[in-house]
Amino acid sequence: MRALLPLLTLSLCLSLAASPAFGSDNGHKAHKERARSHDDAGARNNGGGNGRNNGRDAQARAEHARDQAAREQQARNAAHSRARAEAAHRADAHSRARAEAARREASRQRAARHYVARHRPTPPPARRAHVTTAPPSRRAKAPAIFADRTGQFSLGMTGGSLVSGYEGGTSFGDMGIGLDARYRIAPGFGVEASLSQHRGGEGDRVSTPLSLGVQAFAFSTSRVNPYAAAGVTFTGRNFDDTYCDGDDFIDFTTDDTLFGPYGGLGLEFAVGRNATVNLEGRLSSYMDLDENDPTVPVSFQGRAGLNFYF
Repeated sequence: MRALLPLLTLSLCLSLAASPAFGSDNGHKAHKERARSHDDAGARNNGGGNGRNNGRDAQARAEHARDQAAREQQARNAAHSRARAEAAHRADAHSRARAEAARREASRQRAARHYVARHRPTPPPARRAHVTTAPPSRRAKAPAIFADRTGQFSLGMTGGSLVSGYEGGTSFGDMGIGLDARYRIAPGFGVEASLSQHRGGEGDRVSTPLSLGVQAFAFSTSRVNPYAAAGVTFTGRNFDDTYCDGDDFIDFTTDDTLFGPYGGLGLEFAVGRNATVNLEGRLSSYMDLDENDPTVPVSFQGRAGLNFYF
């Protein structure tokens, strides 16, 4: 009996499988599976259709946007064209107005000239006028330009006398020679430095004036040129002299330097283009003379010299 039990179980299962009830259940499950597959396929088909519809809508919107932009551009171009046409029309009208105004003005001027020509009075006959010729005026001629010495330097030799004296006593005039240097800053203005030495009384009096000053010329470019001079002088003295005060002979010894201003007048004669002869007289006044000094506080110096300009 135990050996037949498995066989019986197997035959029972086979009979159940072959029964209609069991087959109907399996068929129902298969039918559900087929329906589910059909629904999935339909859903997939619907999804693809929606994608294609969305693509067509986007393309339609892009075409609409392009058409709208084209229409707006056309409208702007038309507006610009109308504005240019209106501007050209206004310019043409303005030109016509100017031309009309010019034509009217020309017509008015022609009418005015015609009127003046018709109504101009006849001039009276000309009368012969008596013309009196005045004699030529006699004006002083300016000196001719002989030489312009502006910016030139000159150097020369001088000679002359230095005249001074003693208080209440005798006067003296000592001859001497010296050097003179000038520079013409402007046509009528120059500066000067001069040094000379004068000896008198058999060498008992030695005066050495050094002068620095300025000169103002009246006719700076002519051959004959008067001038005025002014400046300061430093006169060194080395005296071992004897003078008479009217009653007695007095010995006077000094070795000092006197300082003071000077002023003078001179005349310069041009000899050729680069040489001049000078005549000058100057008066010096000493400001630091000692009160016990017997000499007078002034001196006069007459000079003559020859200068060469470079």
